[in-house]
Amino acid sequence: MNMPCTIHDPSLCVYIGNISSIDEQSLLTYCAKFGTILSCSIGNCPDEQRSFCDFRFVEFTTKQDFDAFLNFPQHGIDSIKLDVKTYANLLKNFELLNIDRKLFVGPIIYQKDIKTVTQFYKTIDPSLCHCLSRQTDEVYILIEFSSRQYLRTIIQQQTIPKTIDNQIFTIHAAVHPKDHILVAGKLRVHGLTEKISEEILLEYFNKRAHVLTCHIVPDDPKCAIIEFDDANTVDKLLETPKLRLHGANLLLNKVQDDLHSTSPSNDDKFSEPASPEISECSWTSPPRAVVNQCPLPKSVVTTMDVADEIDMKPAKGLFERFANEFEQIRNEYTKKFNQDRILIEQELNRIVNEERIIVEKFEYSRM
Repeated sequence: MNMPCTIHDPSLCVYIGNISSIDEQSLLTYCAKFGTILSCSIGNCPDEQRSFCDFRFVEFTTKQDFDAFLNFPQHGIDSIKLDVKTYANLLKNFELLNIDRKLFVGPIIYQKDIKTVTQFYKTIDPSLCHCLSRQTDEVYILIEFSSRQYLRTIIQQQTIPKTIDNQIFTIHAAVHPKDHILVAGKLRVHGLTEKISEEILLEYFNKRAHVLTCHIVPDDPKCAIIEFDDANTVDKLLETPKLRLHGANLLLNKVQDDLHSTSPSNDDKFSEPASPEISECSWTSPPRAVVNQCPLPKSVVTTMDVADEIDMKPAKGLFERFANEFEQIRNEYTKKFNQDRILIEQELNRIVNEERIIVEKFEYSRM
């Protein structure tokens, strides 16, 4: 059964991992038990990398089928536990995945090669897990290490086992979904009136492109966030000279997101910057200021038609509000910097010790 490779509605899509030893037909047959499947894809992953892909995006046709699949307590095929995440949650936090601990080694020609490869890497990480991947005519061993740092070091140093007959193996890090994800786009729409509801906006923009979500910002009812399934759609709409809806001139701005979301969130409201989080083996970048999230002055929103009514707020009150918000950000950063400096030093010491242990294991394995 040939399935489409394009995701139509990310809100009905799930990420399914640990499928490298499962053929696609078996995966589709299993998922079809919960409802009708609309598509099964690997994003925009090129053909030459598909052999090293340990996941699929599966899209259901209805919300009922989607919920039935998610509400099932434990998914598995042939005793293999499937890693299931919603597409929306995945985009918000790729740290949920263990994909960056996985390594493909091969091709495997002889049965004895399996033991050779696994024993070699167990001298580095005794806790590793492995299985055979048969997604193409060539067979590879998929190894999952207990730490991301093991994989990074192996890739950097090209640590590859050797056989008595000098058979050549190659190593490939597992394809990561964030590198081949289907990117959506968001628009911030200014200039709304009381007559314009979310339903009216949805109908208006759906005539131009497929809309994923549409919601009016609670703190600024004259502003709405609209999300499309294609980033190019946003660029095309921005090139439109003038948009009018129920007598109002709409001003469009592109929402700059590192990771897009398929559901309304509080990102559109001003909030205090969050403290950085510690990942398994590294320190994430510090939070960025949310300057672009401050509401635009209403005078800017309505400059397309000078005949429209302009709500001019006192400049003094506006500047005082911005000054207070920036002062709050500055104080937060100062406080968090003093707290996080100690944590960063501890994290660096931990990484150095882990590197030392790994290097010692590598040196031992080469003896």
